[in-house]
Amino acid sequence: MYEYLVIRLRGGTVSTEAIVDWMFVSLQGQSADARADSLEDVGERYAALAQKPVVIVLAPARDVLLSAAEVPVGQHRYAKQAMPFLVEEKLAEDIEDVHIAIGPVFKTEPVPVAVVRHFDVINWLDALYSVGLPTAWLVPEQLSIPWQQGHVTVYLDEACSLIRDGAWHGLGCDAENTELAVSLIAQQSRGAAATALPQVDLVYSNSLEAEAAAEELRRRLQGKIGNAINLVGYRESILEVLARTQVKTLGDSLNLLQGGYASKSAGLWGAFNPMKVAATFAACIALHLVLTLGTGLWFDWRADSIKADSRALYSEWFPQAQRVFNPRRQLQSKLVSSDGAGSELLLSYIGAVANGWQQAESNLKLQAIEYDGQARSMTLQLESTAADQMAVLQQQLQARGLPTALQSVAQRGDKVTGRLRLGGMR
Repeated sequence: MYEYLVIRLRGGTVSTEAIVDWMFVSLQGQSADARADSLEDVGERYAALAQKPVVIVLAPARDVLLSAAEVPVGQHRYAKQAMPFLVEEKLAEDIEDVHIAIGPVFKTEPVPVAVVRHFDVINWLDALYSVGLPTAWLVPEQLSIPWQQGHVTVYLDEACSLIRDGAWHGLGCDAENTELAVSLIAQQSRGAAATALPQVDLVYSNSLEAEAAAEELRRRLQGKIGNAINLVGYRESILEVLARTQVKTLGDSLNLLQGGYASKSAGLWGAFNPMKVAATFAACIALHLVLTLGTGLWFDWRADSIKADSRALYSEWFPQAQRVFNPRRQLQSKLVSSDGAGSELLLSYIGAVANGWQQAESNLKLQAIEYDGQARSMTLQLESTAADQMAVLQQQLQARGLPTALQSVAQRGDKVTGRLRLGGMR
């Protein structure tokens, strides 16, 4: 039995047709079916399983910034709330546009931090959930390569080299920039007081080409940094190495699914901790008692009501969405997607419909909108006093060059309802 399904994303905007690397892994590290398929095919394979494994997704290294934040003494209990202020100066993007996940918090050590754009997280999760893959763990792939204290591990891959220089730190870079990145890490180590120079492990999956590339990189680095440089070859593919390492160290992983992105389950052991559950339950009771003494209860109810309304509205607009994490950010993600085709089409539809309404002197009322991102179409649920008013609107939109089809018309008392589909026809 294989308890885990490990999926490695390849970077860029992910869709259901995107090719991903995946494999099954057992608790003992045994693996099977290391393959590359479309995400949709993986979802179908997962759906056919009688016993569903835990889904672990390796996030592209170049899309995740790993760092650490110094938390003032005595303030570690507030690390999560203070983290946006502590890392903001390290970021090139607006703090509102990024998601911050933190690792374990210890009083005497800096707090590990992972920063990733909301757009990327939403894109990944939307694609995964749309094909029926409930993700329990989303971890930076650079933290899945083998590593030991006092070493810098460099996994040489064709397109992207993965570098790990700490328990919670690492990065991904283009193959041609690997030498520079390792040299900079070595210089930083050399500048740290009372710190021995780390050994560099150049790791590759066994092939003559990979071994030759690793040997050439070792030769160049040896003349630059003078550190001990070791060559480590694996018979397994990089996916097998990453997947097995991740499963073995899953309990110590930095899961990006925190806050609004948190998964309902985090593995076979779950994230179940009786003490945490008891503490959380007690805190909820105390918070409830406090809120009932003032107007805070009303504000909480109002906030929950607004949140529920926004989620319902998003689900109505995008019925294919399997999970709504953050309606505002998910809608923004769709409108600013890298290809832009879906959002531009949606906006053109809305503009065309608005102009059509202005031209049509009728009693047409719009009851609902459904947008199909895959088919690039929008369906309007309309109500009117006469069916010919819908036909007039259809003609006006067609005259504007917008493919339109009147799917259904039904008489209900003195009202007529119909469904008008815009775009997506072949």
